Amino acid sequence: MAAINDLLRQIPDTSLRNRLEQEFARISKNKKFGLVFEEHIPECTPLYEVPIKRGSTVAQKTGHINDVYTVLKLDGDVALCRNKATGNTENIPITELVSVAQFGEPIFPTLQPIDSVENAPDSNLWHAVIEADNYHALQLLEYLYPKKVDCIYIDPPYNTGARDWKYNNDYVDSSDNWRHSKWLSMMQKRLKIAKRILADDGVLITTIDDNEYAHLWVLLHELFPNLTHTCVTIQHNPGGTQGKKFSVTHEYAIFSYSAESTIYRKQHTGGDVYNLRRWGSTSGRYEGATCFYPVILDSNYNIIGFGDLLDKELHPTAQVEHNEDGTIYVWPIDKNGIEKKWRYGRDTVESVKDRMFIEKKGDRIEVILRRESEPPKTVWTDPLCNAEAHGTDMIKSILGGGFSYPKSLYAVHEALTFAVSGKKNALIVDFFAGSGTTLHAVNLLNSEDDGNRRCILVTNNEVSDDEAKALKKNGYQPGDIEWEKHGICRAVTWPRTKYSILGKRDDGSTLTGEYFTTQTASNEIERSFYQLGFVDNPSELTATAKSKSSLYSKTRKERHNYRNH
Repeated sequence: MAAINDLLRQIPDTSLRNRLEQEFARISKNKKFGLVFEEHIPECTPLYEVPIKRGSTVAQKTGHINDVYTVLKLDGDVALCRNKATGNTENIPITELVSVAQFGEPIFPTLQPIDSVENAPDSNLWHAVIEADNYHALQLLEYLYPKKVDCIYIDPPYNTGARDWKYNNDYVDSSDNWRHSKWLSMMQKRLKIAKRILADDGVLITTIDDNEYAHLWVLLHELFPNLTHTCVTIQHNPGGTQGKKFSVTHEYAIFSYSAESTIYRKQHTGGDVYNLRRWGSTSGRYEGATCFYPVILDSNYNIIGFGDLLDKELHPTAQVEHNEDGTIYVWPIDKNGIEKKWRYGRDTVESVKDRMFIEKKGDRIEVILRRESEPPKTVWTDPLCNAEAHGTDMIKSILGGGFSYPKSLYAVHEALTFAVSGKKNALIVDFFAGSGTTLHAVNLLNSEDDGNRRCILVTNNEVSDDEAKALKKNGYQPGDIEWEKHGICRAVTWPRTKYSILGKRDDGSTLTGEYFTTQTASNEIERSFYQLGFVDNPSELTATAKSKSSLYSKTRKERHNYRNH
């Protein structure tokens, strides 16, 4: 129906066009149940490097990409063109034309090197950033990597109506009655090819917000009926975006995976610990018949084993018992002398011995457990998922300029961890690459575990709506060097990739800051400690005297552990 809308606008007879539009509006009110959307006019892709010759399919650089012509004749710098829709002919300067490929036409894609960066000459690890229409790039990847991609991570346009994405060379905004249908048509075509490159045990991760979540959820079930789809809610904007009724703080990541896929567990850092002794409700000794026994230590306070269950009529003499043979018994008794129980029964506690360590607190000894790995939760509230602090601000610090709605590096890193942390040679593809966060996250993951994961990014080189207007005002057209250097791939994706790999910018300046990772490091930091004076009667102090109660301070150096790379 959207295609009919476009065709109706081309009818020169105003009266006929109005009558047909009215009749079409009446017919289009008929609804069908379920996910129904239009295929829309076939997509077209400009091919700026392809020379124009007789018989070429072309469009005007500053016109609508779907308003296509056939070149009938070349006469010097002018082409005689016939409009495919109206049949009208006109002479158009060749400099104002661009060759186009229409959806469904056979293509023969090739890769033309533009730039490269190398940071480890002895490594066989190579990533790729492909500047292209992602549909055609996917056709190439289907030929190169059929069923070989371990993870596809995509962050498609959210279609908020804020002129934030293009479809058929036009920005789609909230006034477009077909914007949801256009979005679904665009996604369906690409996901169909993505399905053919995803390995049988691969994982597809798609991020989205409420604008298209419901539609995407149904589309994924329709295209991938044999996969399980799990939705994760991510708090990416803790401050919230102020709406009329609610302040929205979240977006979604949909994980699509098969029975053969592995969703890897999260490994905790050394600081994630808890007491072996239970507390709170149902933590009493007699609420766990097999959980009251001694943890046995040697004289150096090393855990050497576990004693037998104590008969329910018997009681330890203390929380810590020193035996004649030099061993030490530690019982699950809290600081109030109440007998509790251990978290693990006597028959299973041996399995977690390697995660235990001792913590002495005066006369007490606590048995502490390092937390084991755990599966991903369906709600992520980690501050590292904050897209402003670890997305927008990070890109500003790297490039010196901004980018609309970048992902938090750590939110993408977290998602990839669950998908490929156990596959050190995984191939990851992102065909909505945006600012290049996915490749950045792959490099971060590789640095943590010495992985050799490869990443392929695909992005076009579109300029923003505002930049396009300014460039046109200055006489530039798509395909001009001055125009193309402002495109997303050449101005954002590639520079970020290059700078983050080398650790420096083109001007030689060093990137500052540290990454948060699962690695730990020791660092000396200075902290100030203040000693306060004491008085016999604080109520006699005036407000001025209270503000001056700090007598002196001293500074000392401490060793501090933090996650760092």
